[in-house]
Amino acid sequence: MSENSIVRSLTGSRETYKLIHDAYYGNGGYEDGSYLEQYARETAEDYDRRKRMAYFANYVKPIVNGSVDPIFKEYPSRDCKSNNELWAVFLNDCDGKGSSLDRFMKKSALQAKLDGSVFLFLENAKEADIAANLETAIRERQYPYLFRIAQKDVTNYAVDRFDRLLLFCYQRTYDELADDGKVLTVSESWKWTPHTWEVTRNRVKTEGVHRLGVIPVIPLIGSDATDEEMGNKLKPASDFVQTVKVNNAIYNACSELRQRNRGQAFSLLTYGIPEDANPNEFKEMITGVNNALMYKGNNAPSWITPDQAPSDMLQEEIKMLVEVMYRMADRVSVTGVQEQKSGVAKEWDNLARMQTLSEFSKACEAAEYRIADVFGAYINQKLDVLIKYAEDFGVTDTKTAMDEITDALELQIGGKFDVAVKKKAARLVLKDEDDAVISEVSKDIEKMAEDTAYQGDDDDKE
Repeated sequence: MSENSIVRSLTGSRETYKLIHDAYYGNGGYEDGSYLEQYARETAEDYDRRKRMAYFANYVKPIVNGSVDPIFKEYPSRDCKSNNELWAVFLNDCDGKGSSLDRFMKKSALQAKLDGSVFLFLENAKEADIAANLETAIRERQYPYLFRIAQKDVTNYAVDRFDRLLLFCYQRTYDELADDGKVLTVSESWKWTPHTWEVTRNRVKTEGVHRLGVIPVIPLIGSDATDEEMGNKLKPASDFVQTVKVNNAIYNACSELRQRNRGQAFSLLTYGIPEDANPNEFKEMITGVNNALMYKGNNAPSWITPDQAPSDMLQEEIKMLVEVMYRMADRVSVTGVQEQKSGVAKEWDNLARMQTLSEFSKACEAAEYRIADVFGAYINQKLDVLIKYAEDFGVTDTKTAMDEITDALELQIGGKFDVAVKKKAARLVLKDEDDAVISEVSKDIEKMAEDTAYQGDDDDKE
């Protein structure tokens, strides 16, 4: 594929990127009303009025957050056995903007979910001379830093059969301050291989070599699609494209319902006038809702009300679309959609959702290991790190779990069974305590089972 054809294909997909981000943040076309479809016979004036009246019920944001927030409910644990001082300060400022790696990874995970993938680039500070003066490097932030490259800005890439990057090309645009004080917009086109780099900045090309042996970019895939389904492995479509389209349909349906209710929800006064009367004489008539229908006849004034059926139809459509969105997101049993489901069905729903969260958690964990590898290559030291992301994302109903524990103890099976059940109860009740406290309680339970006379350690008695 030529470079021009790549640019054309990316340009065609930018509308999808924008639609997804506008839906998540509630801005863009949802802020100015331009995502509303104009009726075939709707005047420009009526359309503008409807856009001003429109509101956006954002169902996309909580659904997307539900696929990221549980992973970072507790930030991952990180241990560097080599006690590298530079890695320690990097964890607190990984992007040169004061962002911790925790915060950076959560934002990256969100972007990966929205776009389908995001690329984490670890670049070294150009002034870095870490070996010469570590203290200066830390004080003046002269060590590697991370930044994100959006999927839409990647113009080309190539991988081998082990999915290792052989080529990576991307575009960047940013502002910088010139010597004369003017703010200049800089456009860059980068091309990286495992041993070389090349950048074209404002039509000026510069190239060089590096010693890393790998391209310092880490793809973070947010899509659930398999390799075979992706086709484009590192740039898959977002899982939320169809979810956003359904939310867009809700946006339009809500506007249509509001317009109809505003225009027809109020009763109209019917007022009969004499056959020989001039209707123009009654044009200044004002009623409680500023609307009246005059006709020639002798009947007493009365009120008529438009048919409710079209509004009911729109309300049912909105309700159906909301339920469809949550089914698409595997969140029927989590988000409060009113639907009778068996306990087994809910278990299967939760299992599928937990599996999805676990897979993405592992992807984030693997990305951090690769960041550590590239960081170590930059500073000429192998970092012996241990990174652990969350694995259990279940939500425990404490009352139900305690009822199950009570029922289990009432079986009076005794022995190791009762010990295991009591330990489970301790973990459940003391879930907010330190692991050390829970461990000591578990030891007490074991000793009490071995010796019925055991009443706790002597140190605990006063």
